Amino acid sequence: MSNDRERGLEARLIAIVRQSRWFMQALEAVRELQLPSWCIGAGAVRNLVWDALHDKPLPSHLADVDVAYFDAADLSAQRDHELQARLARRCPGVPWEVTNQAGVHLWFERCFGHAVAPLASLEAAIASWPEYATAVGVTLAHDDSVRVLAPLGLEDLFGIVVRRNPARVSVRTYRERVAQKRYAERWPQVRIVPAEIDMSVQLCPFEPEHYGAARALWETTEGVGLSEADAQPEIEKFLARNPGLSLVALAEGRVVGTILVGHDGRRGLIHHLAVAASIRRLGVGRRLVRHGLAALAQAGIRKCHLLVFADNAAGRGFWAAIGAEHRDALAIYSLATSAHA
Repeated sequence: MSNDRERGLEARLIAIVRQSRWFMQALEAVRELQLPSWCIGAGAVRNLVWDALHDKPLPSHLADVDVAYFDAADLSAQRDHELQARLARRCPGVPWEVTNQAGVHLWFERCFGHAVAPLASLEAAIASWPEYATAVGVTLAHDDSVRVLAPLGLEDLFGIVVRRNPARVSVRTYRERVAQKRYAERWPQVRIVPAEIDMSVQLCPFEPEHYGAARALWETTEGVGLSEADAQPEIEKFLARNPGLSLVALAEGRVVGTILVGHDGRRGLIHHLAVAASIRRLGVGRRLVRHGLAALAQAGIRKCHLLVFADNAAGRGFWAAIGAEHRDALAIYSLATSAHA
């Protein structure tokens, strides 16, 4: 998604939030708790936007208003209960649900059947929520500015799309949610993406014959920079130097995703992770990265680096969501070898 479109959707969300008296009151109530990092998110934001897009005069029923915060210093369930009680006294009648995202790993397996690693931040927590449309939070700053936390973007929220986020939600849980939520009954314009779609995409080694389709994908993917180093002979040299590490994703024989993976014997490097727009947000990018990292690990490489343009908000959001570390202390320098020949 382009930066201009992303900013436009964010501005639309902020406008919808400000027009909702109850939502603004809820934000003010949570702000009074003086939590270090917090938001109201998930279904509360989804309902607010989808009601507005359907011109509903009254808010849809909410089972709970999710307040997410991140504080690794106190993971006790008692604190969540105390905060929830304070909100209930401040705004009775609101179905508050308060959760410290820093402690989700302590109870996730008990509730959903599989263990997960601890989360690193509120943004990482939001990026793990069940659907892309609900992986959105809103917070209210001390200067009364409304801020949006949407590490996976706002396209599905404003597109009225229900799509599984594979970060933590199993296919079974996703199907149960779709059945329980009755999305189509509540919002007739909704489009529900079946969980099975992402299973039809197959990964295979990047071969020289894939170059033409891969190049076409790179040329139409925002955030992918191309140079003379991406000519076919150069890519074939890269593949030969790093056999079996790079991958393509195929759907019905068509290249719909790529990742170039290589290493120098010490550190790995990822280039040109790209997924066709028609199948994004189905976990294909994550699968490509996971398999690429596994191949590096088998080659004895313990760490991998990658380069992302500073203005590529979608790309930066993706890498942050899957746990890549942003190295603020490093700067990238480049030299042309021809100048020193």
